[in-house]
Amino acid sequence: MAELDVIVESGTDKESLAKRFSSILPDVRSRRLQIEDEWLKSHDAWMGIQTYSYYESEFKHFIPAFRRTIEKTVVRTIEQLIPHHEFYQIYPGDEMDAKQDQAMVPTHRYMDWLLLDWIKIRGVVKQMVRCFYLYSRCIVKNTVRVYDIPKLRRGKVQGSVQEVWPEARAVDPFSFYVWPETAARLEDSLLVFEDIIMPYQEYEEAVRLGLADHIDPEELRPPVYPWHLNQRLARVGMTEPIPRGSSAGDSGLGKQQFVQLAEIYFRGTGNKWIMAWWVQNVQTTRVTRLQLAAYPRPPYRMCVARELPNQHYTPGMGQDIEALQVLLNDQFNQGEEARAVASGPPVVLDPTRVKRADSFVFGYRRKWYGDPAAVKMLEIPDTSTSSLRALQFTLSYMEGFGPSGLMQGQPPRGTPRGSAAVSQLVAMAGADLVDAAKTIEEEVLTPTIQDLYDLTVAFVPDMQIIQIPGAETHPPLTSTMSEMFGGWRFKWAGASRYQDKNADAEQAMRFFTALSNMAELLHQQGWKVDWATFARIMWKDILGERRLANVIQQMSPDEIKQMIQQQQQMQAQAGAKRPPGPRGSEGGG
Repeated sequence: MAELDVIVESGTDKESLAKRFSSILPDVRSRRLQIEDEWLKSHDAWMGIQTYSYYESEFKHFIPAFRRTIEKTVVRTIEQLIPHHEFYQIYPGDEMDAKQDQAMVPTHRYMDWLLLDWIKIRGVVKQMVRCFYLYSRCIVKNTVRVYDIPKLRRGKVQGSVQEVWPEARAVDPFSFYVWPETAARLEDSLLVFEDIIMPYQEYEEAVRLGLADHIDPEELRPPVYPWHLNQRLARVGMTEPIPRGSSAGDSGLGKQQFVQLAEIYFRGTGNKWIMAWWVQNVQTTRVTRLQLAAYPRPPYRMCVARELPNQHYTPGMGQDIEALQVLLNDQFNQGEEARAVASGPPVVLDPTRVKRADSFVFGYRRKWYGDPAAVKMLEIPDTSTSSLRALQFTLSYMEGFGPSGLMQGQPPRGTPRGSAAVSQLVAMAGADLVDAAKTIEEEVLTPTIQDLYDLTVAFVPDMQIIQIPGAETHPPLTSTMSEMFGGWRFKWAGASRYQDKNADAEQAMRFFTALSNMAELLHQQGWKVDWATFARIMWKDILGERRLANVIQQMSPDEIKQMIQQQQQMQAQAGAKRPPGPRGSEGGG
């Protein structure tokens, strides 16, 4: 992209760069309008809104099968990506020793806190997965944010302290663009940008930190919301979220000034990525922020469904079943109309012999006024049954795109639920979900967790304090960020662990059954089974569950003494009830 081949350090002319953006970015947006129209159809189907039909009917019922299929698929995918709390791995290299394992404990606990408590990663991942199935792409932005934390002393605020924390945010695919459109991956692109409508106070915070140029609030015009956002709001009966009559000095709720900008990342000289803010709701658009990107790539992680070479935009599940949703609604409404017509068929009247034709209305205890010979009721065949069969076929076909009955615990009739055949069938039925989960895991989530750690190392001050509450197996942790740094590598392992967990659990249960049958034989040969250790391994290492102390508890000395006494009493009672031996056996012989 020759026209954007610049070096920030050399004092790039921001005015000329803004002119280049003014010609490039609108063109990139306009070329995607047809694709966004298809995304809107998927969005409407998921929202339960019917915007068009193949069959005109007075009935407008909507059957939310599209949303049901999408949401079942999202839930099953999340189960694979985050099967339990240990959904990622941390390692220093190919091998680990005991010292390294102990050294990573503070980092491991920090990442647990960051992902689960601070970022709420499950909610972020759920948004990304839902976009993956609706729009064939999931995008996350990994950055850092500066917070002013008030300092409290005896219930009063005395100043504040700045803290820096990484954050991960799911990105709306409608607001994210890639150029050229032949780049299947972000790494192959020359320019990416995200449309953002930012509160003025947030923009001014960047100005205060020396990152952007100041904008007088009097210059700001009301933001022009993109057409796709207006369409999505209009679908649910809403208007633009911010009043257009807001004044610059008005700080009332909902009347805050906003800065409409595009956050742009493009390649410059030497293959360096450059970041810019291009502000658009001013009299003359201008670049207010220009700097080298913090990392040698944009801060986004993205994957698309059904990748193809030289093609960034490909269809997803939403585009596959959206037309089926329209057909399903039409079939249901057609059946309802057929039943209505059959129960109230048309009537032919002789107008010369019937003076009160308006009385011929079907209803309970209605009276019709006219000559019976001048009235003929048409016989309309009831086609509701055939419509119902067509509806059931369409519904089953649509549900075939999502998790099958096997994935929901419904094995074929006559197949034992615990058999190996069921496990194989479940694995085959969920192959599509496994593939999607591994794609998201490898291309988005593993890089994301590594980005969050690298952002911590690069931007969080060494002496910033973190306080992590205690857990079942760990005491509370209060430490500085300097203790978290160790050059660790991370891998999201939810999908692989989900598959391994099911297989391991099944094998462990078979081994448990076999070991139970062999326990007496092992005891006779001088061996014993430590069942408590076996239970701990199954519960934590195989099943990945926590809170074992609530399930298996050590007996107190009094309880052990009482148990021994009960066993001795039972043995004594059993000996007393033993029948006597053969007569004459006493006294030798």
